[in-house]
Amino acid sequence: HVRILVARGELHAKAGRLRRAADGFRSASLRYGSTSAGAAAGGMYLDAIAQLGGDPARPQPACFDDAARDVVELQRRYCTGAELLRNADQCAWFARVEYDLARNKAGALLAQCDRSADRAEQSCLDAAKLYERVWRRQGEPACQADGPGCHQNAALLYLGARAYEAGGQLDRAISLRETLTGPRYHLSRTSEAERALTELAASYEARGRRVDAARAYERIARRNPRGELARDALAHAARVRLELGQLDRAGQHARQFHRRHSHRAPRRSAAIVVSVADRLVRLGRWAEARRLLSLADRSIRSAATLDVRVLAHATLGRASVGLRDYRSAARSY
Repeated sequence: HVRILVARGELHAKAGRLRRAADGFRSASLRYGSTSAGAAAGGMYLDAIAQLGGDPARPQPACFDDAARDVVELQRRYCTGAELLRNADQCAWFARVEYDLARNKAGALLAQCDRSADRAEQSCLDAAKLYERVWRRQGEPACQADGPGCHQNAALLYLGARAYEAGGQLDRAISLRETLTGPRYHLSRTSEAERALTELAASYEARGRRVDAARAYERIARRNPRGELARDALAHAARVRLELGQLDRAGQHARQFHRRHSHRAPRRSAAIVVSVADRLVRLGRWAEARRLLSLADRSIRSAATLDVRVLAHATLGRASVGLRDYRSAARSY
């Protein structure tokens, strides 16, 4: 009877009728099965549920709740006493499947969050809490010891933070991103951490934590100094340091941006340099302003927008007046 149900389930699966296939495999493993074939049918059932519940077109998170209950019964039936030796491979897979089911359910909830306007916020928060729970139970112990497969858990934190932010809980999102990008769990060099660091900097700005935002942008710029992410991050770091009134750091970033990126982004380089120089002149730091403007003179002349060029000439004129170089000031004006 078990083999008939399995064969019928396989036909349904090939025809795309996953719900009927899952029901058939479940009956074979839980209602009639007590052999190795029944254990294998249990594995087929869980595979069908994973496909059914995680369908991106129609995510069905509730499917994973049923499977989570059933896997406990599968382990009781096939993985105790002598049965454990007979079904060793299948039982090892059953032991891991609770983790996989939870991840799959969280993914389905996140897909529902992305697609559904009316239930979006609650779906997002449910997904976020589930990602965080799986991290606490499975990912955190593995990554504290930097164990095998630790880096695979970076996605739990990244997606959990994304879901919290979509659900309107930015502080919880920030907490998960700080965990992901910090050194404690050995995940800071993953691709997920690189993306999370950019999002973390923006989150800090949204919360008014501008010093933390500047530090995050500077970390991004140091990771791959010539990369596109680093270019944007360095520009943001210069802007935030300037807003904080930290002109030495802003000037340092302006010079770094010009040195590393002016050949690809001369207009942006000119705008950054001129904005910092303008602030320096307002504080009476005329020599520094003139040196900074002369550094980017070529970019200003060839690529800057009209308003930036006008501000550059006016700033250089004011700096020259402050240095009593009236002839240069006249030329600039």
